[in-house]
Amino acid sequence: TSKTGRNAIVADESILLTELADNSRRAIITELRSGSRSVQDLVSLTRLKQPNVSNHLAKLKQSGLVIAERSGRQIFYRIASPYVDILLSALRTTLPEQVTPTSIKESLRSWCIRFTDALYGGREPEALSIVQECLNAGVSMEDIYMDVIQASLVEIGHIYFTGDITEAEEHLATAVAERLMSRISQFYETIQTCDRKAVFGCVAGNWHTIGLRMIADIIQQCGWKTIFLGANVPTESFVKMVKKRQPDIVFISCMSASQIEETKQLISKLREVSGYEQSSHRYIGVGGVCINQNPNTYSELGADFTAKDLRQVKHVLNNLNFEAMS
Repeated sequence: TSKTGRNAIVADESILLTELADNSRRAIITELRSGSRSVQDLVSLTRLKQPNVSNHLAKLKQSGLVIAERSGRQIFYRIASPYVDILLSALRTTLPEQVTPTSIKESLRSWCIRFTDALYGGREPEALSIVQECLNAGVSMEDIYMDVIQASLVEIGHIYFTGDITEAEEHLATAVAERLMSRISQFYETIQTCDRKAVFGCVAGNWHTIGLRMIADIIQQCGWKTIFLGANVPTESFVKMVKKRQPDIVFISCMSASQIEETKQLISKLREVSGYEQSSHRYIGVGGVCINQNPNTYSELGADFTAKDLRQVKHVLNNLNFEAMS
């Protein structure tokens, strides 16, 4: 073997050891030793969540350990080099023990506690480091958003209401979380593509975007085209955007009782747009703190559904009957 070839093998070994320190990537590589697999194949074989599989494959591809090849509408992954298979056999005894679902849950709780403490102190670099630990461990975007960031912000909210931090400090914590979410969303590849569109916006008077942003990011990762309008969207502008983009779903965030009447007017005007009549195959959803506190409010406002968080949104989407796309 040439000196160059030996150096390449040593480099491959170093990369492989780093990547296979994670049990999920180890499971994926093990399955790929038997041949090319699609994401769906690997989900079935490894019993990992689909977002996790896609995330790990992206990292393995970036490291040069796997190759992606398109066949029709599907993408198949295979081991990039014979050295990977050889090294995997040689290094098998040096790899760490399997991580169990219980330890993952414990890790999420630990990350949440540390993340809350970092937000409480306004220590953004420390919060970023915790997020990076989650990403390196292959945690799904959904779990990071729900079990680390959202859980931490709920706790920060409780601390604010006890008077232990000021409104400015509470706003700082939210701003740090939003900046980190922007980094997280760029880390994950789209799981699959579809022809669906969704518009997201906060009703006029609502400046709280983070929950809606989480939902939009997850829906985008599921292959939807998302149009995020942000905070405090004037009703007429909201309606014009829906007319222009003709989304399959409109998501509206309503945070306080003072925004209920404006939300009702917005939904009423949206119902006047062709294709968004009640019982059509395009849907209007509403959520937010005041809706979560009174779940039946959504139907009184004229919406088709509500969901208290992004996990419930995913469940709702799986049960909606969309019209056929032209």
